[in-house]
Amino acid sequence: MNDRAFILTFLRELAANNHKAWMDQHRADYQQARLDFIALLRELLGGLQQFEPESRPPTCSTACTRTTVRSATRKSISATSARG
Repeated sequence: MNDRAFILTFLRELAANNHKAWMDQHRADYQQARLDFIALLRELLGGLQQFEPESRPPTCSTACTRTTVRSATRKSISATSARG
């Protein structure tokens, strides 16, 4: 089970202290909040599958998705530039 209160508390503190020195001091809290958030997403996706059985959890990480989107965008821009 994830700790939603911890996630929200961390995010509030981060918003109030958004600088590197604070983040360096709270790196362990960040890692814990991140793990709790991932667990929450998995829980939500699991519940979603009860209503939409064909929904599947993501097969790659967020970084992978960002890379895929960036790559597709570059290809689209290149193709448009070549035509025009």
